[in-house]
Amino acid sequence: MKILKGVAGITAAVLLLTLLLMPPERHVGRLLTLIYLHGALIRSGAALFVLGGVAAIWALITDTPRAWRWVAALQITAWTTWVLGFIVSFYPSYVTWGAPVVWAEPRTRMVVNVALIAGVLFLSVRWLEDRRWLAVASLLIAVTLPLLLWRTGVIRHPLDPVGSSPSNRLRLAYSIILLCTFILGGIATVWLQHKWEESSL
Repeated sequence: MKILKGVAGITAAVLLLTLLLMPPERHVGRLLTLIYLHGALIRSGAALFVLGGVAAIWALITDTPRAWRWVAALQITAWTTWVLGFIVSFYPSYVTWGAPVVWAEPRTRMVVNVALIAGVLFLSVRWLEDRRWLAVASLLIAVTLPLLLWRTGVIRHPLDPVGSSPSNRLRLAYSIILLCTFILGGIATVWLQHKWEESSL
């Protein structure tokens, strides 16, 4: 775990430095740091949700406590990362659109709906105390979320703010931010699984 803590510290430092040093955008200025962090957290959360679905298949096949711990850990870190991405969007949304949460924006409604539905599904897992329902919930989210991200339209939200940027430096900065948020989410998953494994001994 010492190595894991070291990797987490280095990754967090790289993320912070990238956010501080990335060049401002000509229209939104330094606000772009929060916009990119929001996008990276949402994408990292989505990737972790999908990994949770893959882990659910593994758990159904092997039916071992360790596999089920991985599924639960991935879902917790995925949901937390997703919700953090939504929270980070409040200030940029307020500055650019005039409200912290713009319900008329389809992407905003999609993010909130996923957070609520995933939260309800996993609370129901604890209530039912059925590991198979955890697998069903994980697979349901893993399959539907990429479709929602692909099909949800936009009104004010930029369709592809990174890919459409003419700045190679900004695209590189976003790639680093995305990688760092995903790595930190992965580290949180490993840490959770390790803690649960220790407590079960």
